[in-house]
Amino acid sequence: MSVYLINISLLVGAILSWGIMWPLIDARKGSWYSAELKESSLHGLQGYRIFIAIAMILGDGLYNFFKVLGCTLYGLYRQLLGRDLGTDVLPSSGRSSPVITPSLSYDDQRRTRLFLKDQIPARFAITGYVTIAIISTATLQHIFPQLKWYYAVVIDITAPPLAFCNAYGTGLTDWSLGSTYGKLAIFTISAWAGASHGGFSSMWSHAELCIHNI
Repeated sequence: MSVYLINISLLVGAILSWGIMWPLIDARKGSWYSAELKESSLHGLQGYRIFIAIAMILGDGLYNFFKVLGCTLYGLYRQLLGRDLGTDVLPSSGRSSPVITPSLSYDDQRRTRLFLKDQIPARFAITGYVTIAIISTATLQHIFPQLKWYYAVVIDITAPPLAFCNAYGTGLTDWSLGSTYGKLAIFTISAWAGASHGGFSSMWSHAELCIHNI
C-alpha cells in the first residue's frame, strides 16, 4: 500500500506543481521577480521551485521530529507507569540489553536486539554535543565579535531539530540540505542582530558547523 501512496503523492505533486503552481508563478513574471532573469536563476521562478521544495522537506521533517519525540515521551511515561506490569518496550540504559515486549515474534525480537545493540549511549551523545556547543560558543565570539554568546546558544538549541530534518530529507531524497538550513539560521539570527551589529556577515560558520556535525 505504501508503494501506491508514494506513486499517488508523486503524481498529485507533479500535477499541482507543474500544472498549476509554476504556470501561475510564471504569470507573475515582471511583478514578483524580474522578467529579464534566466530560467535557472534562483532570484526568479527557479528560486520558488527550490525553496518551496525545501520548505516542504523541512516541514515534513519537523512534523516527524515532533511525532517521534511525542511518541518517545509517551512511551517513557507508559514505561514509568507500567514498570511492574512487564510491558516495558523501550531500551533501558542501565541494562546490558534492551527490554523487548514478550508478545513480539522471535524474528522481531532478534531484529530489535540487532538494531539496538550498537547504539551510542544517549548520555554520551548529549554530553559530547553540550561540550562541543560550550567550546564553540566560547571560542567563536572571539573570532567573530558580532556573534554574541546568546546567538550561539540559540543556534545550538535549534540545530538538533534541523539536523533531524536534514537526515530525514536526505533519506527520502538523497539530497543533503544542511547548507540550506544553515542559511535559514543565518538569516534568522542576522535579522535578530540587525545590520548595525554585523547581521548577515558573521553567522555562517557556527550555524552550518552545528547542523553538519550532528
